[in-house]
Amino acid sequence: MQAQIIRHLDIPGVYPAPQSDVRFDVAKSDWRNGIIVRMPNHLGDAIMALPALAAFKQALPKYCALAVIAPAGQKPLYRALPQIVDQVIALDAPHKFWSDKIRHKIRVFRAGVGVLFNNSFRDALMMKFARIPRLFGYDARCRKLLLAGSLPLPERPRHVAMKIHQANLYYALAEAFGAAPWDGKMVGFQLDPAVTLPETLIPFAEKRNLLILASGAAYGAAKRYGADAYHVIAEKWIQSGGAVVAVGSSGEAAIGDEVLAHLPKRAAVNACGKTDLAQLMKLLSCARVAVCNDSGTMHLAAALGVPGATVFGPTDYTSTAPIGEWSLILSPTECAPCLRRTCPLKHHMCMTQMPPETVWEELLLLANATSEKAERN
Repeated sequence: MQAQIIRHLDIPGVYPAPQSDVRFDVAKSDWRNGIIVRMPNHLGDAIMALPALAAFKQALPKYCALAVIAPAGQKPLYRALPQIVDQVIALDAPHKFWSDKIRHKIRVFRAGVGVLFNNSFRDALMMKFARIPRLFGYDARCRKLLLAGSLPLPERPRHVAMKIHQANLYYALAEAFGAAPWDGKMVGFQLDPAVTLPETLIPFAEKRNLLILASGAAYGAAKRYGADAYHVIAEKWIQSGGAVVAVGSSGEAAIGDEVLAHLPKRAAVNACGKTDLAQLMKLLSCARVAVCNDSGTMHLAAALGVPGATVFGPTDYTSTAPIGEWSLILSPTECAPCLRRTCPLKHHMCMTQMPPETVWEELLLLANATSEKAERN
């Protein structure tokens, strides 16, 4: 059996959220000074929520503002969206109860409406303690009594594709407020020109033929495509005249070293742990193409308009496919998606049986397509 290749996935049309007749009734006076949105903790989820966030901004009365509550590390993401986000309330410990200082910042904002993109009971309670009059979100984890309006949360099937994209789940909340249907497009970013890259990365960012590799994945080892396969792709790209940068967290530096082992240093560099989010965004914006595992970096690259390819194995592409011009490469295994952090069958076939040549061929198609598009423009 051959790998299944999915190109340019029509997310809104193919994997929409379930239809709902629920509409949230919010009068003009209910908004007070605006809306405050609790964003997801994980970078990839936060990016998939951005189209809905933009829809909330459009729905606001002109005198109202939009604030987000998000992990401190995500601040550069929202600062690159000044047309949408007016204020960022940063959480240094997003998995804990909020401090008095955080709750005070929320009260001072004086939002009339709060929306929770996550399903946390704790965060709904914290927003109530911060005196937000009306909260909205999905009915999850026994928090319905805290919400002025809610949507039913679809059940997550086991070992079966959900066929509901996470971006559509977030957007369904915006539609309940009266937003027009999502057109499938990502929001536009305004990157800070003052952000500077580490000196070792500047020559690579200036190259026209830059490939970004994100070979790690915080979710777990099960969804990591092999470092040896990434190495083959990197070697082929360099042989074709390109340059390669491996990105990831400091904990993934060893994986980056393995991917780039014995490749010429003039054409390959391991940047794992050497960039913050703002620098990563700038570096990605310089790339021609990317190859990533299903990860926050994959979603970020796609959101910034970088074409790329990823191998999906244990995770569900119908739920977390990147929003952009990406090739999704699916292994013909009956056990996927299992949604496990480590392979329960110990063979990891959904990743190990995918030859790097298949990924390389998709990468060339994307690179050639972007070149032709650039020449037409």
